Amino acid sequence: MTRDLTVIIPCHNEATTLPSQLDALVTQDWDGDWDIIVVDNRSTDDTAAVAERYVGGPVPIRVVTADERAGIAYARNSGVRHTDARSVAFCDGDDVVLPGWTAAMGAALEHEPLVTGTLDGRHLNEDWLARSRPMGCADALPRFGRVPFARGNNTAMHRSVWAELEG
Repeated sequence: MTRDLTVIIPCHNEATTLPSQLDALVTQDWDGDWDIIVVDNRSTDDTAAVAERYVGGPVPIRVVTADERAGIAYARNSGVRHTDARSVAFCDGDDVVLPGWTAAMGAALEHEPLVTGTLDGRHLNEDWLARSRPMGCADALPRFGRVPFARGNNTAMHRSVWAELEG
């Protein structure tokens, strides 16, 4: 059976922050069929062991290893290659999704092939760092100058979009 959505979390040395993200995700409520893939990308800490502790919980979770090379894009793409879900969503192991995130992404994907959300950079970052990051707005893609982009840490897309973009 093909799932509706797989949430992919690329991780490199996220053992201390990953529990907050996984705690937030496993309490999400959505009627769709979804799961989580944690991608361990060359971690030298206990990232994989931390993720394994969540396997068998309320949301199906798999831990995969992506160690051929380092990099968040490589880790995200490795996660996508480990699922046959119709859509994929990306968040990071050092962030925390808000309640309703999975349902919002799932609902938005019913109407759009690529979606992203706003960020609250103040909650987990020091003020100086939060001020250096554009947070965007709720009704449009964030922009880098004039170029719109989808945030890697808060984005979802149909699998066909991922294939069209070649990862």
